[in-house]
This record gives sequence, C-alpha cells and structure tokens, in this order.
Amino acid sequence: MKVPITAIRKTSNNFDILSRLAIRMQVLSNKMTTWSASTYTKELNIGVQEARVLIVLGRLGEVLANEICEFGKMIKETLVEQ
Repeated sequence: MKVPITAIRKTSNNFDILSRLAIRMQVLSNKMTTWSASTYTKELNIGVQEARVLIVLGRLGEVLANEICEFGKMIKETLVEQ
C-alpha cells in the first residue's frame, strides 16, 4: 500500500523531536552527567574522565577496569593513557 505524499508531508510537519521520550531522557542524562562531573572537577580538581570513573565507582562499587569502561561508555585505552 502506497502512502500519499500529502500524508507524509503532514506527518513530517508535525514531528517534534523534543516531544519524544528518548531524546528527553538523553538530554536529562547529559545534564546530570555534566553537573556531577563539574562538581567533581570543582571540589576535587580533577578532569571529566576521572569524574566519570568516580561516578561509575560510586554506582557500582569495587569493579574491574573493563566494567568501568562498559558501564561508563568509555574506551579503556583513553583511560590507561592518562
């Protein structure tokens, strides 16, 4: 079944990405991460990567480096270099 082009245009004009739950959750997550990383940076004088590691350790407790990278969506090689 073909969809009329007018129906496609009407749908695309009404599409508002900000009203979608997934993008709103991502924005909220980014704000929370930015806030906590900036707090760690100010209070402890550390960088964003180190703050992310502390956030993951605070959430998971004592874990392996691989688990920190997996949970924190970080690349292990970039952490080892520092």
